[in-house]
Amino acid sequence: AASLLSGLAAASPSHTSRLNQDYPPRPGGTAVFVIGLPNTNPNTQPNPKPVGKTTTLNAAQKSRVQSIALRDTRVRMLLHGKSYHVLATVPWVSHSTLAGGITTLGFSRSVTLSGTWLTQGHAYRATYKGVTRMTIYVNVGQSKVVTIQPH
Repeated sequence: AASLLSGLAAASPSHTSRLNQDYPPRPGGTAVFVIGLPNTNPNTQPNPKPVGKTTTLNAAQKSRVQSIALRDTRVRMLLHGKSYHVLATVPWVSHSTLAGGITTLGFSRSVTLSGTWLTQGHAYRATYKGVTRMTIYVNVGQSKVVTIQPH
C-alpha cells in the first residue's frame, strides 16, 4: 500500500495534499481512497432541502444552533487560531421534519484545517488545504454536531 501511495504521489503531485485523507473526499476534489460507511441512522442523514417557504429558524433557534456548533470540541480544535465569522444559519430538514440547523462559517482567506471531522456522526481525521468555508450540521434535539464539512 505504501508503494501504491508513493506511486500516486509521484504521478500526481497536485493531489499529494489529499493523500492523508480518510473519508469523504473534499467536495469537488478527487478522492485517492474512499472508505464507504453504511448509513446506520438514515433519519439523521443531512438533507438541507427546505420543506417549504415557511421553514425558518427564529433568532433564539439560530443562536442555539450556533452555540452548539461552536462549543463542539472538534469544531473548536479545527478553528483554533483561525479568524472566522458566521455566514449563515439555516434550518436542517430531514424527512419533512426540522432536524436542527446548519451553520456555515467563513474565513477571510483560505486556510488549512487539520483534525477530526464528522460525516453523519462518523469521525475521521483529515487535513484540507484551501478551505474558505466550513458547514456544521447540528442535531438540536440531541444538542450535538453530527457533520462538519470543509469547502
